Amino acid sequence: DVSVRDTVRLQLLLLKEELGIESIKCVIGGSFGGMQAVEYCAMAGATRPPGSKGGTPFGIGEFVTRRNGRIEPFVRGAIPIACGARHTAWQIAISETQRQAIYADPRWRGGRYDPADPPDAGLSVARQVAMVSYRTPLGYHKKFGRALTDESGP
Repeated sequence: DVSVRDTVRLQLLLLKEELGIESIKCVIGGSFGGMQAVEYCAMAGATRPPGSKGGTPFGIGEFVTRRNGRIEPFVRGAIPIACGARHTAWQIAISETQRQAIYADPRWRGGRYDPADPPDAGLSVARQVAMVSYRTPLGYHKKFGRALTDESGP
């Protein structure tokens, strides 16, 4: 399995070692990108507990530089959007349903699909499941609910 931390670590290695980037002002991302933005802070930022002033940082990740007794975070800020720190059981179940929709597509071929002939049908069903999961039952009722009509009249 590949974790969010794995993907961010690879990106950080690419940015620092391959591209020679010395610092990032801000990472921003939504959904999975938001989870990555949070992980960037954990691995490459220096954070303090809420309300603290000065003193030792709360978290110092492996990609933080220490120079002349100072801590210099590689990532200086983040804007995570529409994400949580961890998945709920509901989110895990939805994600598994989406994976199964893709696996059921004959074009998936166990992950060895032809890029010219991708598993579009499975991906389409997975996307539909995602779209359904973006609203609450109350939200669906407000948008699509039907009022009962009086059938005793003409």
